[in-house]
Amino acid sequence: MDLKKQRRQYLFICLVYLFYYASYTSYFSFLTVYLKGWGYGTGDIGLIMTCNSLINLISQPLLGQLSDTRFPIKRIVTVGMLVTIPGAFLLGPTVGFFPLALASILLVAFFDYSMIGLLDTWTNLAKADNPRINYSVARGMGSLSSAVAALVIGDALARFGNDKIFLFHALFMALALVFVLLFQGIPCAGRREKGEKAESMGQALRVLFRNKKYRYYIIAVFLVNMGWRAILTYMPSILIDFGGNSRHQGIAMAMCTIGIAPFMFFYPRLLKRFGIERMIQVGYLLTALRVLSICLVRDLWMMVWIQLFESVSFGIFQPSTIEYVSTIIPPKNRALAVTVGAAVQMALCGTVGNYFAGIFLEHFSFRWMFLIFGAVALAGFDPNVLDERTVQYQCDCSAERTKEMLLSLGRAELERMRDEDPNCEVV
Repeated sequence: MDLKKQRRQYLFICLVYLFYYASYTSYFSFLTVYLKGWGYGTGDIGLIMTCNSLINLISQPLLGQLSDTRFPIKRIVTVGMLVTIPGAFLLGPTVGFFPLALASILLVAFFDYSMIGLLDTWTNLAKADNPRINYSVARGMGSLSSAVAALVIGDALARFGNDKIFLFHALFMALALVFVLLFQGIPCAGRREKGEKAESMGQALRVLFRNKKYRYYIIAVFLVNMGWRAILTYMPSILIDFGGNSRHQGIAMAMCTIGIAPFMFFYPRLLKRFGIERMIQVGYLLTALRVLSICLVRDLWMMVWIQLFESVSFGIFQPSTIEYVSTIIPPKNRALAVTVGAAVQMALCGTVGNYFAGIFLEHFSFRWMFLIFGAVALAGFDPNVLDERTVQYQCDCSAERTKEMLLSLGRAELERMRDEDPNCEVV
């Protein structure tokens, strides 16, 4: 791939992120405001968000496994976008009947949420053929567009009505689809030769969770992000309780995302300076502190402005997770590894976090709720859990004897060692 084509492809993936996240913001960031306008209560909205999380818990790993073993990521993303563009419009005629409204939202969530992990994996794998691609910068473009979209759409909905979220969603998703079709395809890294049986989901998950570092990563993601998901779910309701409307929701979402892009643009320098282990630790700690910051809120505008903390925490946390997974998981299982992590972060944390949030809000104020979530996040943060220690064994064995020893382990054991540490070597 020549330099000109590399630059063009890099531009295409940046534009995919830009328009996808504008579309995502149009629908999901204002969904609660739209449903509130139709008389949906906090319990109804909590149930919808919980179901969204459950469907995401299924869709992310499922589509990730399919992209690893059967279908190229480009094809799955294309089909998903083609489904969500008309699918979002189904909520309008069904909003008056809860079961149908829920079904229409879950249809969009199944594909729309899954795009996050798939796009991140696609970008990460594409770097092998195009070294000019920088994930944190491309993802930062998505955050920047999300901030602008939140401001513009929030004001537009206050002027012209909340039902315009479907038009914005369709417009931005269609533009994202154009650049998805232009961006380079990536073959399935784990696809078997004709006649060979493809690796099952269960087999792939067993390989992932035999990796000690990956297990620790998933546990840390779960404990730290339960409160973060509760913020995103209940922030619109808290704003409305303080007297806010869709305009304030738009400003709050802009505060959440407007500073992410600068941090992601600067992230490669931080990574080079401090290394991935330190960066992901800082990301976890900042996310925990972001949850605790909600305890300080006393009025509408304080709730709006304190969302700037999201820019700092997410701007460090998100690129660190993708980079970290890419260093501990081989390409053939990477889409599944990334999407399982995203499912835990968004779906499992959303389900568990929203469940407990509903219980807490029945008995305590939202400040006490986030204090508890913050304590859980800090309890799950271990600054040593992701530290790397180089294991070395030195002997005076000849190359022939070393080769015989490795052969004696058997193919299955050698493959297990490779999957647990793709970078291990004999020197």
